[in-house]
Amino acid sequence: MSHSRIIGAVLLAAAGAALSATTQFVTVDVPGAVQDQALNVNPRGDIVGVFIGTDGRTRGYFLGDSQIVVLNVPGAVLTNAIAINAKRDIVGRFDTADGRMHGYRLTADGYFPIDVAGAIHTTANGIDDEGDVTGRYVDATNHTHAYVLTRDGFTSFDVPGAVATQAQGINNRGEVTGPYTTPDGRTHGYVKDGETFINIDVPGSVFTMPFGINAQGHVVGQYRTADGATHGFLWTGGNFETVDVPGIVTLRGINARGDLVGSYNEAGKLHGFAIWK
Repeated sequence: MSHSRIIGAVLLAAAGAALSATTQFVTVDVPGAVQDQALNVNPRGDIVGVFIGTDGRTRGYFLGDSQIVVLNVPGAVLTNAIAINAKRDIVGRFDTADGRMHGYRLTADGYFPIDVAGAIHTTANGIDDEGDVTGRYVDATNHTHAYVLTRDGFTSFDVPGAVATQAQGINNRGEVTGPYTTPDGRTHGYVKDGETFINIDVPGSVFTMPFGINAQGHVVGQYRTADGATHGFLWTGGNFETVDVPGIVTLRGINARGDLVGSYNEAGKLHGFAIWK
């Protein structure tokens, strides 16, 4: 099955300088899809994401071993595949006909819903190799909080001073990353290590949103500048590198090898991409 095509060299810039002249940039498109996004990559190079078919339905996908598997939670009107671990367990979001969002975990035993008790909406956004899950939920007062789900149950948390907090990625050290919103409406990023929060704001940006974190604690995401331009970023413990490809929409995932996935817009169509190291 043909699922990708090499479309040219990726532009990686750090302070205006190219990082690699040999990096391979590969488009990841589900055959026949109207829109595609690649959302996460595991250490094996497996990719998960989301696509819109010609029927207008949104479904998730798994790409591994040169095969694409379509993911659709039974009874859902929308399914996203957001993250995958080394064991190929997958988490994501599905919507039901009543307009509610739910999280799910997909293992060899099937789909399992994830819902925070009393929440209006729940999504599952990250998973580590132990099966711990990160995500966000909206409570009965319409406030958004982050959570970590382990064998012991749900633990909710908020960045101090934030009016909304989301948890996106988690690594095997238990470090969690995601965005939070301050009372002035600005979106910032964070890494949570135990009870310590590290702020992540790309210098010169007006919006920073982290998505993925790998085993080394390196974080990827997107940021916007005052002129409205969107860029990808890589944060390596205090140092920021801009990751730009033509038409980039977002940079979503990173594995231990440093492979990256995200999406870009070309002539009004969204495509997924992988940057192989």
